[in-house]
Amino acid sequence: LLAGLALPAQARDEEIARIRALAPVLGNRLEEFVGRFYEWLEGRPEHDEFFADPTMVARVKARQVDYWRNFFDARIDRVFVDRLRVLGEVHAQIGLSLEAYFSGVSFFLTTFSAAIVDPKSEVVSPEKSIVAATKLVQMDTAIVVSTFSERTRQIINEQNQALMQLSTPVSMLWDDILMLPIVGIVDSKRAQDIMDAMLSKIGETAARSMIIDISGVSVIDTAVANHF
Repeated sequence: LLAGLALPAQARDEEIARIRALAPVLGNRLEEFVGRFYEWLEGRPEHDEFFADPTMVARVKARQVDYWRNFFDARIDRVFVDRLRVLGEVHAQIGLSLEAYFSGVSFFLTTFSAAIVDPKSEVVSPEKSIVAATKLVQMDTAIVVSTFSERTRQIINEQNQALMQLSTPVSMLWDDILMLPIVGIVDSKRAQDIMDAMLSKIGETAARSMIIDISGVSVIDTAVANHF
C-alpha cells in the first residue's frame, strides 16, 4: 500500500511523519476549509446538479471533514483503502465526473499548501511537508480513480445487458410458440444478441416454434437476411 509513495521504507516513514505532524496545524481548520470549498463550488455546474439539497450537503461536509482527519492521521491500512474504494464507487454511482473530483482535490491541495507555508503555522520544512501530502493525495487519487473506472465499467455492462434484453424481447405467445418482434437496424453484434436471446428462451421453455416479426426492421439487405 505504501508503494504509492515511491520511496524507500525509511523515507516513506519520514514523509508519513510529516503528514501526521500537519494534523495539529490543519486539523482544527478543516471545517473552515470544507466551508470554503463549497463556497468555491457554487460557481461550478455540478453544484446545482449534485449539491442543491442543504441536508445532503451537511452530511457530505461532515464526511469530508472526517475524510481529511483520516488523511492526516496517515494510517495506511485496509480500512483506509476501503474508505477510498467506497468513495470511488459513490462517485461512479451518482455520476459525478472525475473532472469534478480532480478539481476538488486540487482545491484542497492548494488550500492546504497555503496554510502550511503561512509563517503563523510554524511548520518545519513546509515545502517537504507539502511534497509528502501531495504524494499521499496522489496515492489516494489512484485508488479512487481505479475503483471509479471499475464500477463505471460494471454500470455500463449492466446497462448494455438491459438494452440487449429490451432490444430482443422474446416472449411466450402460446404453448410451445415464442414471439420475437425486431425493430431497428440489425448488424452482426445485434444478430448475435438475438440468437443468444432466442436460444436461451428456447432452452428455458422447450418451445417448438419461433415467430420473428421483422416488419420493424428498417433495412433488410443480403447481410441482414443471412443473419436471419
